[in-house]
Amino acid sequence: MTKRQLNPQFDEAKKRAALEAQRRREQAELEARRQRELMQWRIAAISRFQISVLELVRAARLRGDRFLQLEIPRLAIDGGASTFSAEGNYLNQSALLRSPADRPNTDLLAAIEDAGWRLEHASFSYVSNPQTSGDRFTAGQQLITHAEVVGVYLFRAVPASG
Repeated sequence: MTKRQLNPQFDEAKKRAALEAQRRREQAELEARRQRELMQWRIAAISRFQISVLELVRAARLRGDRFLQLEIPRLAIDGGASTFSAEGNYLNQSALLRSPADRPNTDLLAAIEDAGWRLEHASFSYVSNPQTSGDRFTAGQQLITHAEVVGVYLFRAVPASG
């Protein structure tokens, strides 16, 4: 008798291991695709946000405003992660590890200055978005589900050169 005939469970274990390896590969491919789609969505969202900010900047300039204060999430400035998640309360570092070529074009501050403003002051705040718990063990407690770093930028209008 051969070794296989003596231990039919050996073949079954090999099949299970091969199926499990295939399942893991498919799951990894699915997660990679999901991450790519999420990154594309983020880049598009940042671009839309930047366009709306630049529209506000230009409108303020046309009105003759002398000062302009903007609150801008860090992500819209440099494309890097600044969010914390309730999923394990860890700093999302995936965006920090990307190469610069993978980051969206986020030269927003320079675009604002090009529109006739000079950055006078910047400060940053950690802004949390609490959610009230609905379960019976933590009812009424505030849980932090998402937080981000937001910059508060003060710009002064640059006098038009004549």
